[in-house]
Amino acid sequence: MALTRVTEEGIERRRQQVARLKEEIRHLDELRQARESDLWQKRLAPAIRNSIAANQDSLDVILDSPSADIQAEYATIRGLRGGIKAYIHIIDAVEKSDAIIDGKRKQVARLVEELAEIQKEHGV
Repeated sequence: MALTRVTEEGIERRRQQVARLKEEIRHLDELRQARESDLWQKRLAPAIRNSIAANQDSLDVILDSPSADIQAEYATIRGLRGGIKAYIHIIDAVEKSDAIIDGKRKQVARLVEELAEIQKEHGV
């Protein structure tokens, strides 16, 4: 590792990053467990998907029939697109939590290795 200067602040920053990643992994693990629940599978996921479809339908209607009030239309379009994006993010976070957890675990392992190497090289 080509580190020119090691500071206590840098080491502490890496330790904080490891702690933050571990906390994110715990939250994602809760999402993963929730994904397997009846509440998610039977109520929440279908409701979110229905909301995405409804927002998309409303967006299509607005885009197909332009009105005279362009500013109000623009605000409505932005709101609908933001809602769609948020709903998709929720679905992705829950359904892809395994892959996200694996990626974060790899980051934690890399940071821990770097910290161990720094401590070994510099006796910190």
